[in-house]
Amino acid sequence: MERIYQERIETIINSTLNQILIYGLVAFIIALLLEGTMPKIDEEKDTPSLILEVFVQLTITIAVFVFIELKLPGRYGILAYAIISLSAQKNFIDKILILTSRIFGNEIPPKKEKQETEEEQKETEEEQKETNEKNEIYIDNNVNECTSIDTLPLY
Repeated sequence: MERIYQERIETIINSTLNQILIYGLVAFIIALLLEGTMPKIDEEKDTPSLILEVFVQLTITIAVFVFIELKLPGRYGILAYAIISLSAQKNFIDKILILTSRIFGNEIPPKKEKQETEEEQKETEEEQKETNEKNEIYIDNNVNECTSIDTLPLY
């Protein structure tokens, strides 16, 4: 009896892993193609244009899934496909965030610029120097309190 259950579980796991692999691979390829071909995010675009772009991108993503589902039916493939295809499309997610902020009035926090100004770089260098100097003073004060291997008691 245990052997029958073990064989059923192994069969289910093998088919599930195949589905996840196939659906995940297709989702990743489609997401990369859509990310490269769809227009990049532009915060100055009007709302109807953004809605149209999101609609087209979502329609293509769903159409590919339906096509794969018809050719290779799978129960667990939708989870892998949805997670991978949506998480790999950064511009798609950013467009949805912009639409959400425009429709519901939520504020999107501004993106931090990667390049620091010269003043900020100087400030961080000065802070690092100060912390290094404090650490050197702390180390110098504690040198006399350290014990040597020679002075350890013998048992």
